[in-house]
Amino acid sequence: MATALSDRLLTRKEAAEILGFQPQTLARWKWQGRENRPQDVRVGGRAIRYRASELSRWIAAQGEASGLVAGRG
Repeated sequence: MATALSDRLLTRKEAAEILGFQPQTLARWKWQGRENRPQDVRVGGRAIRYRASELSRWIAAQGEASGLVAGRG
């Protein structure tokens, strides 16, 4: 079960800082309809936010997709 902290909603700027991208990268990926991107949620009709738990899931999936396995170097 996710904790309140892991489900914290982050702005595009905050999410980009965690991922090491520019906020425009996340915006462009959304506009392009890129499937392999952190999923966002719309809040209040216009605001785009990212769940911290979704960023963690996405980061882990990138490691799996590239063949990186925890504990194996």
